Amino acid sequence: MKWGKNIENIAKGKSPGKCPYCGSENTDYNCTIVIPEKRLGHMMIWCNDCMRGYHISRMEVPEGLKTDKEIPQGLKY
Repeated sequence: MKWGKNIENIAKGKSPGKCPYCGSENTDYNCTIVIPEKRLGHMMIWCNDCMRGYHISRMEVPEGLKTDKEIPQGLKY
């Protein structure tokens, strides 16, 4: 999985790190909580330069992860 290292970085409380496609450091992520009582939802990771992204569905969203970031339009998966 190309975004594996980025997911590791986020889990360790860091920024996502370099884009696995273009090498840019201009990456970000956002989690969306769908079932609040269980903190279940999904996460998007993306590069703001090449507009590549990755979607992780059906996950428990740990406390402290971003949930208020706007996801850019036009991402390529």
